[in-house]
Amino acid sequence: MFLYPNPLDYRGVPYAADMLNSTVMFVTQVFAEGYLRRADTRAFRSVRLVVGGASKFRESTIAAWP
Repeated sequence: MFLYPNPLDYRGVPYAADMLNSTVMFVTQVFAEGYLRRADTRAFRSVRLVVGGASKFRESTIAAWP
């Protein structure tokens, strides 16, 4: 498990998830979109479960998730 101190770091969070081979991610719609826009295509390859909260996820965000 890792906790990232700044969820607004749209390059740092995907990088950390990739380096640490994270399998579960808790994220909001807004942050998920930001991470997907800035992330390398392989950044979330190890993520197996995404738990969203605070607002409903858009279909476009769900479809874009690797």
